[in-house]
Amino acid sequence: MFRFFITFALIPVIIGFQCYNDNMMPQYCSAATQYCLKADAYNGVTYRGCANLQDCPQGQTCAPITYSSDGTTDYVCCCVGDLCNSANYKHATTVLMVIPFIFHFFIKIFT
Repeated sequence: MFRFFITFALIPVIIGFQCYNDNMMPQYCSAATQYCLKADAYNGVTYRGCANLQDCPQGQTCAPITYSSDGTTDYVCCCVGDLCNSANYKHATTVLMVIPFIFHFFIKIFT
């Protein structure tokens, strides 16, 4: 029984963390993975998944990446942590800024 517990307790350490894939489904990344990635491609498609240092030369931030092979530019965000590549950062910030106004509005109506 103890071996069973140890085996399942170590799975996240061996596999690494989780990132969302293109279908917004969580996937376990390999232990070699350093980042979760969210890329808004030049063609309007958003890609998500596990990434390594080569995929995220800018580190844990967002930046435009231009590819020398074809000259296209994608806006790539890389982050560290379970499922950190879910929402658009700008969208999440906007939502967090709007919530206090909505709360204030409802307090005015119901008081």
